Amino acid sequence: MVVITFILKAGSLTEFFSGHALILSSLTTIIGLKKGIKSPIFAVVFTFSALYLYDMIRLHKIIAFGHTMAEVSVGVTAGIILTALIYYFAEKKWIQKS
Repeated sequence: MVVITFILKAGSLTEFFSGHALILSSLTTIIGLKKGIKSPIFAVVFTFSALYLYDMIRLHKIIAFGHTMAEVSVGVTAGIILTALIYYFAEKKWIQKS
């Protein structure tokens, strides 16, 4: 949790990536990994995330408030990679304990 908080604060200070995009992609990724990409809950979360991120980019173009495509892309990529790595190592550690 400390790592995620640090990443979000660093993102808001440097404007390098969107913290919202990181959280949404992380949520979508973990649901996809746990419930499967064919589950109804994944479809709902994926749709919500895509619409929210699209709106964030569109707001930036209209009123210069929001995030650029690059910031959203980096946030989404970071969220997917970090979540997949944490999930992989958590599952691996859990399996070794069993």
